[in-house]
Amino acid sequence: MRIIIIVTLFVSTWLVGACYQKTATNHSKPMQPSASSSPVAETTGEPANQASKISKKGDYNVALNYFKAKNYEKAAAEFEAVVETDAKNQPAQLHLGRSYRALNKTDAAIAAYRKAIELKPDDAEANYELGKIYLDKKDFQAALSYIEKAAKIKYTSTEYLIALGDNYRELKKCDYAMVPYGKVPGFDDKNTAAYYGMGLCYIELKNRIAAGQQVRNLEKLDKALAQKLADKIPK
Repeated sequence: MRIIIIVTLFVSTWLVGACYQKTATNHSKPMQPSASSSPVAETTGEPANQASKISKKGDYNVALNYFKAKNYEKAAAEFEAVVETDAKNQPAQLHLGRSYRALNKTDAAIAAYRKAIELKPDDAEANYELGKIYLDKKDFQAALSYIEKAAKIKYTSTEYLIALGDNYRELKKCDYAMVPYGKVPGFDDKNTAAYYGMGLCYIELKNRIAAGQQVRNLEKLDKALAQKLADKIPK
């Protein structure tokens, strides 16, 4: 009887030990996370390494630095990026026109200048520079309204006044041209372009005496230009 009890206790002790070892072995294995437990997957539903797309907005100051450095290709590209996101940025439109003009991209420059004027109609520089493009193209009728407006806004600019006088003269309106030409000496009495332009107009108006006076004005400043004008006066 004592032997049976001892054997029974031994077997029971062995079974308990075996169960304990199995349980400890199972618990020692690390848990593997499921795909659904990823915080990124739960929050966004997108792969964690997906690159975000950033649109280029352009930088006005960067573009302006390119322009000042005469890197007109990069300036134009940067100003284009600026106006794409901010179409009402008038200074950017103006400098875009200047950049294209420097690159001899006339049609693109005209479009940019027109947009700059649309945004700020009383911008003397935008009006003048657009008018000057048309003057260079010898499209004097198209140039006139822009040059007139620029000279009206910035009436002390001898550059604008000379351009307006030249514009009228090319349109055979010398009686109109004499007005802006005549204003120039009041701001700059050594401006040879004004005297020469007036001389050409007096010749057109068949006023040899007045044309001769402009020759004498020029002789004090530029003898070669004075002689050039004198040669145009009918004998």
